[in-house]
Amino acid sequence: MNSNSKKDKPNENLPKVEESATLYQSKTDLEKENLEKENSDTDWDDLPETLNQLLEKGLKQCEEGKLIPHEKVMSDIKKRFNIS
Repeated sequence: MNSNSKKDKPNENLPKVEESATLYQSKTDLEKENLEKENSDTDWDDLPETLNQLLEKGLKQCEEGKLIPHEKVMSDIKKRFNIS
């Protein structure tokens, strides 16, 4: 193909707007579906019962406001292991 024919058909290789929108929507739908699978309870049910109980306990403590600030935890660790 010579340079003149490229000038004559500049948009030949560009996808149509409708095709791009459809592809974008399909990609968005797949990403949403994958996110829903990642957040599904199926994986939660596969965890060992002991771990489920510990996670539930931690979530309950969070809801009750029984938290230790990150800064306090880091300060305690630095003191314990002599890290400056």
